[in-house]
Amino acid sequence: MGHMNVMWYTHLFSRSVLGFFQTIGLTQEYFQANDTGSFVLEQHILYIAEVREGETVSVRTRALGRSDKRLHFQTFLVKEDSQTLAATSEIITVHIDMSRRRSSPLPSQVNDAFDAVLEQHSRLAWTSPANGFTHA
Repeated sequence: MGHMNVMWYTHLFSRSVLGFFQTIGLTQEYFQANDTGSFVLEQHILYIAEVREGETVSVRTRALGRSDKRLHFQTFLVKEDSQTLAATSEIITVHIDMSRRRSSPLPSQVNDAFDAVLEQHSRLAWTSPANGFTHA
């Protein structure tokens, strides 16, 4: 149909989350060493502008909030040539103790790293178009 299939939006958003997790210490090494993981509890995707064949996109992530066990953030798919917002994905993840397959508190170093990013993002000149229903 000459445009990006829905599966690629999901793929790009997932890759962005992995990159964001790297910046706050939720690396594959961390998960393996601590027998932990992360599950998505909630995700809302909003498709705003069609991405057509040949267009270049980037994905950016913005921290929105957290609790002791959950992270709340939003990813933005942007068409690079026009700087048009093509789609957003608002996500809540939960930290998991894989030995019990139950939620568990995030480690303090991850909370501190997330809070530092959250502080930076709270100073951005624009408001996140979060849905208002999702909260960590």
